[in-house]
Amino acid sequence: VKNTQDRIPKPAAWMLTRLLPAEEISGLARGFEDLYSQKIHSSGKLKSDIWIWGEILRSIPGFLQAALYWRQMMFKNYMLITGRNIRKHTAFSFINVLGLSLGMAVCLLIFLWVQNELGFDRFHSHSEKIAQVYSELEYSNGSTQTFTGSYYPLAKVLKAECPEVRAAGRYEAASGILISRGDLHFRNDTAALVDPTFFEIFSFPFIEGSPETALEENNAVVLTESMARKYFGNEDPIGQVLIVESRLNLKVTGIIKDVPDQSSLQFDCIVPFALSFAPSYEEPEHWGGNPLKTFVLLHEGVDNSVAEQKITAIGEKYMQSDTVSVSFFLFPLKRLHLFSPQGGGRFQSILIFSGIALFVLLIACINFTNLSTAKASTRAREVGMRKVVGARRRDLVRQFMGCLLYTSPSPRDFKY
Repeated sequence: VKNTQDRIPKPAAWMLTRLLPAEEISGLARGFEDLYSQKIHSSGKLKSDIWIWGEILRSIPGFLQAALYWRQMMFKNYMLITGRNIRKHTAFSFINVLGLSLGMAVCLLIFLWVQNELGFDRFHSHSEKIAQVYSELEYSNGSTQTFTGSYYPLAKVLKAECPEVRAAGRYEAASGILISRGDLHFRNDTAALVDPTFFEIFSFPFIEGSPETALEENNAVVLTESMARKYFGNEDPIGQVLIVESRLNLKVTGIIKDVPDQSSLQFDCIVPFALSFAPSYEEPEHWGGNPLKTFVLLHEGVDNSVAEQKITAIGEKYMQSDTVSVSFFLFPLKRLHLFSPQGGGRFQSILIFSGIALFVLLIACINFTNLSTAKASTRAREVGMRKVVGARRRDLVRQFMGCLLYTSPSPRDFKY
Protein backbone atom coordinates (compact mmCIF):
# COMPACT_ATOMS: atom_id res chain seq x y z
CA VAL A 1 0.00 0.00 0.00
CA LYS A 2 1.44 3.38 -1.01
CA ASN A 3 2.11 6.06 1.55
CA THR A 4 -0.41 8.91 1.35
CA GLN A 5 2.40 11.32 0.47
CA ASP A 6 3.33 9.16 -2.55
CA ARG A 7 -0.06 9.65 -4.15
CA ILE A 8 -0.72 12.25 -6.82
CA PRO A 9 -2.30 15.44 -5.37
CA LYS A 10 -6.08 15.46 -5.66
CA PRO A 11 -6.26 18.48 -8.07
CA ALA A 12 -3.78 16.77 -10.40
CA ALA A 13 -5.69 13.49 -10.13
CA TRP A 14 -8.94 15.28 -10.96
CA MET A 15 -7.30 16.87 -14.01
CA LEU A 16 -6.21 13.44 -15.22
CA THR A 17 -9.78 12.16 -14.98
CA ARG A 18 -10.79 15.00 -17.32
CA LEU A 19 -8.08 14.17 -19.85
CA LEU A 20 -7.48 10.43 -19.93
CA PRO A 21 -9.63 8.20 -22.16
CA ALA A 22 -12.03 6.17 -20.03
CA GLU A 23 -10.72 2.85 -21.26
CA GLU A 24 -7.12 3.78 -20.42
CA ILE A 25 -7.59 5.54 -17.10
CA SER A 26 -6.54 2.60 -14.97
CA GLY A 27 -3.22 1.85 -16.72
CA LEU A 28 -2.14 5.41 -17.44
CA ALA A 29 -3.11 6.62 -13.97
CA ARG A 30 -1.01 3.84 -12.39
CA GLY A 31 1.91 4.85 -14.58
CA PHE A 32 1.65 8.49 -13.53
CA GLU A 33 1.42 7.44 -9.88
CA ASP A 34 4.47 5.16 -10.03
CA LEU A 35 6.58 7.85 -11.68
CA TYR A 36 5.34 10.43 -9.16
CA SER A 37 6.27 8.10 -6.26
CA GLN A 38 9.78 7.60 -7.66
CA LYS A 39 10.21 11.38 -8.05
CA ILE A 40 9.22 11.98 -4.43
CA HIS A 41 11.92 9.57 -3.15
CA SER A 42 14.57 11.00 -5.46
CA SER A 43 13.74 14.74 -5.64
CA GLY A 44 11.29 15.60 -2.85
CA LYS A 45 7.65 16.63 -2.66
CA LEU A 46 7.93 20.14 -4.18
CA LYS A 47 9.84 19.09 -7.29
CA SER A 48 7.53 16.11 -7.73
CA ASP A 49 4.45 18.36 -7.65
CA ILE A 50 6.05 20.67 -10.21
CA TRP A 51 6.91 17.65 -12.36
CA ILE A 52 3.43 16.12 -12.31
CA TRP A 53 1.78 19.44 -13.25
CA GLY A 54 4.32 19.97 -16.00
CA GLU A 55 3.60 16.49 -17.40
CA ILE A 56 -0.14 17.12 -17.25
CA LEU A 57 0.15 20.46 -19.06
CA ARG A 58 2.44 18.96 -21.72
CA SER A 59 -0.02 16.09 -22.19
CA ILE A 60 -3.06 18.33 -22.72
CA PRO A 61 -2.51 18.94 -26.51
CA GLY A 62 -2.10 15.24 -27.21
CA PHE A 63 -5.06 14.21 -25.10
CA LEU A 64 -7.27 16.89 -26.69
CA GLN A 65 -6.20 15.85 -30.17
CA ALA A 66 -7.01 12.22 -29.41
CA ALA A 67 -10.33 13.14 -27.83
CA LEU A 68 -11.32 15.29 -30.80
CA TYR A 69 -10.29 12.59 -33.25
CA TRP A 70 -12.32 9.87 -31.57
CA ARG A 71 -15.24 12.20 -31.03
CA GLN A 72 -15.21 12.96 -34.73
CA MET A 73 -15.03 9.26 -35.58
CA MET A 74 -17.92 8.41 -33.25
CA PHE A 75 -19.96 11.30 -34.59
CA LYS A 76 -19.30 10.10 -38.14
CA ASN A 77 -20.32 6.58 -37.16
CA TYR A 78 -23.48 7.78 -35.43
CA MET A 79 -24.42 9.90 -38.45
CA LEU A 80 -23.88 6.95 -40.77
CA ILE A 81 -26.10 4.70 -38.66
CA THR A 82 -28.68 7.49 -38.30
CA GLY A 83 -28.81 8.00 -42.07
CA ARG A 84 -29.34 4.30 -42.67
CA ASN A 85 -32.14 4.12 -40.10
CA ILE A 86 -33.85 7.20 -41.53
CA ARG A 87 -33.84 5.68 -45.01
CA LYS A 88 -35.06 2.39 -43.63
CA HIS A 89 -37.81 3.91 -41.45
CA THR A 90 -38.64 7.16 -43.25
CA ALA A 91 -42.19 7.64 -41.96
CA PHE A 92 -41.24 6.89 -38.35
CA SER A 93 -38.23 9.23 -38.47
CA PHE A 94 -40.26 12.03 -40.02
CA ILE A 95 -42.99 11.81 -37.36
CA ASN A 96 -40.48 11.60 -34.50
CA VAL A 97 -38.23 14.45 -35.58
CA LEU A 98 -41.09 16.67 -36.77
CA GLY A 99 -42.97 16.31 -33.47
CA LEU A 100 -39.95 17.28 -31.39
CA SER A 101 -38.98 20.12 -33.76
CA LEU A 102 -42.45 21.64 -33.73
CA GLY A 103 -42.64 21.43 -29.94
CA MET A 104 -39.26 23.11 -29.52
CA ALA A 105 -40.10 25.79 -32.13
CA VAL A 106 -43.41 26.66 -30.46
CA CYS A 107 -41.74 26.80 -27.05
CA LEU A 108 -38.88 28.97 -28.34
CA LEU A 109 -41.20 31.43 -30.09
CA ILE A 110 -43.39 31.83 -27.00
CA PHE A 111 -40.40 32.39 -24.74
CA LEU A 112 -38.95 34.96 -27.13
CA TRP A 113 -42.25 36.81 -26.90
CA VAL A 114 -42.24 36.50 -23.10
CA GLN A 115 -38.67 37.81 -22.96
CA ASN A 116 -39.68 40.79 -25.08
CA GLU A 117 -42.68 41.56 -22.85
CA LEU A 118 -40.63 41.36 -19.65
CA GLY A 119 -37.98 43.72 -21.07
CA PHE A 120 -40.21 46.80 -21.44
CA ASP A 121 -38.95 50.16 -20.11
CA ARG A 122 -35.69 48.75 -18.75
CA PHE A 123 -33.46 50.80 -21.06
CA HIS A 124 -33.87 54.01 -19.04
CA SER A 125 -30.88 54.87 -16.83
CA HIS A 126 -33.06 55.39 -13.73
CA SER A 127 -35.83 52.90 -14.52
CA GLU A 128 -35.77 51.57 -10.93
CA LYS A 129 -36.65 55.00 -9.51
CA ILE A 130 -39.23 56.18 -12.08
CA ALA A 131 -42.91 55.83 -11.21
CA GLN A 132 -46.29 57.07 -12.38
CA VAL A 133 -48.41 58.89 -9.79
CA TYR A 134 -52.00 57.70 -9.59
CA SER A 135 -54.73 58.34 -7.05
CA GLU A 136 -57.49 56.47 -5.29
CA LEU A 137 -60.66 58.38 -4.55
CA GLU A 138 -62.83 57.36 -1.59
CA TYR A 139 -66.32 58.85 -1.56
CA SER A 140 -68.52 59.59 1.46
CA ASN A 141 -70.73 56.59 0.66
CA GLY A 142 -67.73 54.25 1.05
CA SER A 143 -67.14 53.49 -2.64
CA THR A 144 -63.64 53.87 -4.12
CA GLN A 145 -62.30 54.62 -7.58
CA THR A 146 -58.76 54.28 -8.93
CA PHE A 147 -57.86 57.24 -11.13
CA THR A 148 -54.80 56.90 -13.38
CA GLY A 149 -55.16 60.43 -14.79
CA SER A 150 -53.50 63.30 -13.01
CA TYR A 151 -53.87 66.98 -12.18
CA TYR A 152 -52.32 69.99 -13.91
CA PRO A 153 -50.48 71.48 -10.89
CA LEU A 154 -49.37 68.16 -9.34
CA ALA A 155 -45.94 67.86 -10.99
CA LYS A 156 -44.94 71.43 -10.12
CA VAL A 157 -46.13 71.07 -6.52
CA LEU A 158 -44.31 67.75 -5.99
CA LYS A 159 -41.03 69.15 -7.27
CA ALA A 160 -41.35 72.17 -4.96
CA GLU A 161 -42.68 70.54 -1.78
CA CYS A 162 -41.66 66.85 -1.77
CA PRO A 163 -37.92 66.41 -0.99
CA GLU A 164 -38.03 62.74 -2.01
CA VAL A 165 -38.83 63.74 -5.62
CA ARG A 166 -35.79 64.51 -7.75
CA ALA A 167 -37.81 65.46 -10.84
CA ALA A 168 -41.48 65.44 -11.85
CA GLY A 169 -43.14 65.93 -15.19
CA ARG A 170 -46.39 65.52 -17.10
CA TYR A 171 -46.96 63.40 -20.20
CA GLU A 172 -49.85 63.27 -22.64
CA ALA A 173 -49.92 61.77 -26.14
CA ALA A 174 -51.77 63.61 -28.92
CA SER A 175 -52.45 61.89 -32.25
CA GLY A 176 -54.32 62.85 -35.41
CA ILE A 177 -52.94 66.40 -35.49
CA LEU A 178 -51.98 67.96 -38.81
CA ILE A 179 -48.24 68.59 -39.18
CA SER A 180 -46.99 70.31 -42.33
CA ARG A 181 -43.81 71.42 -44.03
CA GLY A 182 -44.16 72.92 -47.46
CA ASP A 183 -46.13 70.47 -49.60
CA LEU A 184 -45.85 67.70 -46.99
CA HIS A 185 -48.93 67.20 -44.80
CA PHE A 186 -49.40 64.28 -42.38
CA ARG A 187 -51.87 63.35 -39.64
CA ASN A 188 -50.37 60.03 -38.63
CA ASP A 189 -47.67 61.31 -36.24
CA THR A 190 -48.04 61.16 -32.46
CA ALA A 191 -46.84 64.14 -30.44
CA ALA A 192 -45.87 63.80 -26.80
CA LEU A 193 -46.78 66.83 -24.67
CA VAL A 194 -44.24 66.95 -21.84
CA ASP A 195 -42.58 69.26 -19.32
CA PRO A 196 -38.93 70.36 -19.78
CA THR A 197 -37.95 67.83 -17.06
CA PHE A 198 -38.95 64.96 -19.37
CA PHE A 199 -35.37 64.23 -20.46
CA GLU A 200 -34.18 64.37 -16.87
CA ILE A 201 -36.56 61.55 -16.01
CA PHE A 202 -36.41 59.40 -19.15
CA SER A 203 -33.36 58.32 -21.15
CA PHE A 204 -34.10 58.94 -24.82
CA PRO A 205 -30.66 59.54 -26.37
CA PHE A 206 -30.08 62.70 -28.40
CA ILE A 207 -28.48 62.71 -31.85
CA GLU A 208 -28.53 66.51 -32.16
CA GLY A 209 -29.40 69.20 -29.66
CA SER A 210 -29.21 69.29 -25.87
CA PRO A 211 -31.70 67.60 -23.49
CA GLU A 212 -31.22 70.46 -20.99
CA THR A 213 -32.31 73.24 -23.40
CA ALA A 214 -34.35 71.48 -26.12
CA LEU A 215 -37.74 72.28 -24.54
CA GLU A 216 -37.03 75.67 -23.01
CA GLU A 217 -39.08 77.56 -25.61
CA ASN A 218 -42.84 77.06 -25.91
CA ASN A 219 -42.65 76.64 -29.70
CA ALA A 220 -39.89 74.01 -29.66
CA VAL A 221 -40.18 70.51 -31.07
CA VAL A 222 -37.88 67.51 -30.74
CA LEU A 223 -38.17 64.95 -33.54
CA THR A 224 -37.33 61.28 -33.64
CA GLU A 225 -34.82 60.20 -36.26
CA SER A 226 -37.51 58.66 -38.49
CA MET A 227 -39.77 61.72 -38.35
CA ALA A 228 -36.86 64.04 -39.15
CA ARG A 229 -36.04 61.94 -42.20
CA LYS A 230 -39.73 61.90 -43.20
CA TYR A 231 -40.07 65.70 -43.27
CA PHE A 232 -36.53 66.87 -44.07
CA GLY A 233 -34.87 64.01 -45.94
CA ASN A 234 -31.10 64.52 -45.86
CA GLU A 235 -31.33 68.17 -44.75
CA ASP A 236 -30.25 69.25 -41.27
CA PRO A 237 -33.56 69.76 -39.38
CA ILE A 238 -32.14 71.87 -36.52
CA GLY A 239 -33.61 75.37 -36.70
CA GLN A 240 -36.16 74.38 -39.36
CA VAL A 241 -39.89 75.03 -38.90
CA LEU A 242 -42.90 72.70 -38.84
CA ILE A 243 -46.49 74.00 -38.92
CA VAL A 244 -49.12 72.43 -36.63
CA GLU A 245 -52.79 72.66 -37.58
CA SER A 246 -51.91 75.43 -40.07
CA ARG A 247 -51.50 77.98 -37.26
CA LEU A 248 -48.59 77.14 -34.93
CA ASN A 249 -44.96 77.36 -36.06
CA LEU A 250 -42.64 74.98 -34.22
CA LYS A 251 -38.85 75.23 -34.41
CA VAL A 252 -36.85 71.97 -34.40
CA THR A 253 -34.44 72.08 -31.45
CA GLY A 254 -33.33 68.47 -31.22
CA ILE A 255 -33.23 65.01 -32.80
CA ILE A 256 -33.45 61.82 -30.73
CA LYS A 257 -33.11 58.19 -31.69
CA ASP A 258 -36.30 56.35 -32.58
CA VAL A 259 -38.30 55.26 -29.56
CA PRO A 260 -37.51 51.58 -28.81
CA ASP A 261 -40.30 49.06 -29.35
CA GLN A 262 -39.90 48.07 -25.69
CA SER A 263 -41.13 51.45 -24.47
CA SER A 264 -44.53 52.08 -22.91
CA LEU A 265 -44.32 55.68 -24.14
CA GLN A 266 -44.59 55.77 -27.94
CA PHE A 267 -44.36 59.01 -29.93
CA ASP A 268 -42.86 60.57 -33.07
CA CYS A 269 -42.07 64.03 -31.71
CA ILE A 270 -41.98 65.89 -28.41
CA VAL A 271 -43.36 69.37 -27.71
CA PRO A 272 -43.67 71.42 -24.50
CA PHE A 273 -46.81 70.76 -22.47
CA ALA A 274 -47.52 74.50 -22.47
CA LEU A 275 -48.24 74.27 -26.20
CA SER A 276 -51.64 72.83 -25.24
CA PHE A 277 -52.65 76.31 -24.07
CA ALA A 278 -51.36 78.38 -27.01
CA PRO A 279 -51.50 81.20 -27.78
CA SER A 280 -51.93 82.53 -24.21
CA TYR A 281 -49.90 79.71 -22.60
CA GLU A 282 -51.85 80.20 -19.38
CA GLU A 283 -52.13 76.84 -17.66
CA PRO A 284 -55.10 76.03 -15.41
CA GLU A 285 -54.43 75.80 -11.70
CA HIS A 286 -57.47 73.74 -10.70
CA TRP A 287 -57.15 70.21 -9.24
CA GLY A 288 -59.80 68.60 -11.41
CA GLY A 289 -58.96 65.27 -13.00
CA ASN A 290 -57.42 65.17 -16.47
CA PRO A 291 -56.20 62.42 -18.82
CA LEU A 292 -52.54 63.47 -18.54
CA LYS A 293 -50.00 61.31 -16.66
CA THR A 294 -47.57 62.54 -14.01
CA PHE A 295 -44.22 60.76 -13.65
CA VAL A 296 -41.68 61.26 -10.88
CA LEU A 297 -38.02 60.38 -10.51
CA LEU A 298 -37.19 59.65 -6.87
CA HIS A 299 -33.84 60.19 -5.23
CA GLU A 300 -31.67 57.11 -4.61
CA GLY A 301 -32.53 55.28 -1.41
CA VAL A 302 -36.06 56.70 -1.15
CA ASP A 303 -38.70 54.14 -0.20
CA ASN A 304 -41.84 54.32 -2.35
CA SER A 305 -44.16 53.97 0.63
CA VAL A 306 -42.55 56.96 2.36
CA ALA A 307 -42.86 59.05 -0.82
CA GLU A 308 -46.52 58.01 -1.18
CA GLN A 309 -47.32 59.25 2.33
CA LYS A 310 -45.64 62.59 1.62
CA ILE A 311 -47.44 62.99 -1.73
CA THR A 312 -50.80 62.13 -0.15
CA ALA A 313 -50.25 64.72 2.58
CA ILE A 314 -49.40 67.36 -0.04
CA GLY A 315 -52.44 66.42 -2.13
CA GLU A 316 -54.79 66.68 0.86
CA LYS A 317 -53.61 70.23 1.43
CA TYR A 318 -54.70 71.30 -2.05
CA MET A 319 -57.72 69.01 -2.55
CA GLN A 320 -59.87 69.66 0.50
CA SER A 321 -63.33 68.18 0.06
CA ASP A 322 -66.15 67.03 2.31
CA THR A 323 -67.38 64.37 -0.10
CA VAL A 324 -64.20 62.66 -1.25
CA SER A 325 -60.74 61.87 0.14
CA VAL A 326 -57.74 61.24 -2.08
CA SER A 327 -54.74 58.95 -1.55
CA PHE A 328 -51.77 59.01 -3.93
CA PHE A 329 -49.70 55.98 -4.94
CA LEU A 330 -46.62 55.32 -7.07
CA PHE A 331 -46.74 52.73 -9.84
CA PRO A 332 -43.20 51.67 -10.92
CA LEU A 333 -42.40 52.28 -14.58
CA LYS A 334 -41.08 48.72 -15.05
CA ARG A 335 -44.54 47.37 -14.14
CA LEU A 336 -46.43 49.76 -16.39
CA HIS A 337 -46.51 47.49 -19.46
CA LEU A 338 -47.36 44.30 -17.56
CA PHE A 339 -49.82 45.54 -14.96
CA SER A 340 -52.40 48.26 -14.49
CA PRO A 341 -52.95 50.33 -11.34
CA GLN A 342 -56.63 49.49 -11.76
CA GLY A 343 -55.89 45.76 -11.75
CA GLY A 344 -55.34 43.21 -14.49
CA GLY A 345 -52.80 43.65 -17.25
CA ARG A 346 -50.74 41.52 -19.60
CA PHE A 347 -48.87 39.54 -16.96
CA GLN A 348 -51.64 36.96 -16.65
CA SER A 349 -51.41 36.30 -20.40
CA ILE A 350 -47.65 35.87 -20.05
CA LEU A 351 -48.13 33.24 -17.34
CA ILE A 352 -50.73 31.39 -19.43
CA PHE A 353 -48.57 31.33 -22.56
CA SER A 354 -45.48 30.31 -20.56
CA GLY A 355 -47.42 27.36 -19.15
CA ILE A 356 -48.58 26.42 -22.65
CA ALA A 357 -44.98 26.56 -23.92
CA LEU A 358 -43.71 24.27 -21.15
CA PHE A 359 -46.63 21.87 -21.65
CA VAL A 360 -46.04 21.66 -25.42
CA LEU A 361 -42.32 21.04 -24.90
CA LEU A 362 -43.02 18.36 -22.27
CA ILE A 363 -45.47 16.54 -24.55
CA ALA A 364 -43.00 16.73 -27.46
CA CYS A 365 -40.18 15.32 -25.31
CA ILE A 366 -42.36 12.51 -23.94
CA ASN A 367 -43.51 11.62 -27.45
CA PHE A 368 -39.93 11.63 -28.76
CA THR A 369 -38.70 9.51 -25.83
CA ASN A 370 -41.50 6.94 -26.18
CA LEU A 371 -41.04 6.55 -29.92
CA SER A 372 -37.23 6.34 -29.65
CA THR A 373 -37.41 3.80 -26.82
CA ALA A 374 -39.94 1.67 -28.69
CA LYS A 375 -37.83 1.67 -31.85
CA ALA A 376 -34.63 0.89 -29.95
CA SER A 377 -35.96 -2.60 -29.16
CA THR A 378 -35.83 -3.46 -32.87
CA ARG A 379 -32.08 -2.76 -32.95
CA ALA A 380 -31.02 -5.43 -30.47
CA ARG A 381 -28.29 -6.80 -32.79
CA GLU A 382 -26.68 -3.36 -33.09
CA VAL A 383 -26.83 -2.87 -29.31
CA GLY A 384 -25.24 -6.27 -28.75
CA MET A 385 -22.37 -5.52 -31.12
CA ARG A 386 -21.72 -2.18 -29.46
CA LYS A 387 -21.63 -3.80 -26.02
CA VAL A 388 -19.19 -6.42 -27.29
CA VAL A 389 -16.75 -3.75 -28.50
CA GLY A 390 -16.96 -1.85 -25.21
CA ALA A 391 -19.90 0.56 -25.38
CA ARG A 392 -21.20 1.65 -21.98
CA ARG A 393 -24.82 2.11 -21.02
CA ARG A 394 -24.60 5.90 -21.21
CA ASP A 395 -23.06 5.67 -24.70
CA LEU A 396 -26.06 3.71 -25.92
CA VAL A 397 -28.49 6.12 -24.26
CA ARG A 398 -26.75 9.08 -25.88
CA GLN A 399 -26.91 7.44 -29.27
CA PHE A 400 -30.59 6.53 -29.17
CA MET A 401 -31.68 9.80 -27.57
CA GLY A 402 -29.67 11.90 -30.00
CA CYS A 403 -27.08 13.13 -27.46
CA LEU A 404 -23.95 12.66 -29.56
CA LEU A 405 -21.59 14.94 -27.64
CA TYR A 406 -18.53 13.46 -26.00
CA THR A 407 -18.67 13.19 -22.24
CA SER A 408 -15.49 12.91 -20.23
CA PRO A 409 -15.18 10.09 -17.66
CA SER A 410 -16.40 10.78 -14.18
CA PRO A 411 -13.91 11.31 -11.33
CA ARG A 412 -15.55 8.33 -9.67
CA ASP A 413 -13.89 6.14 -12.34
CA PHE A 414 -10.43 7.21 -11.10
CA LYS A 415 -9.79 6.90 -7.38
CA TYR A 416 -6.69 7.23 -5.21
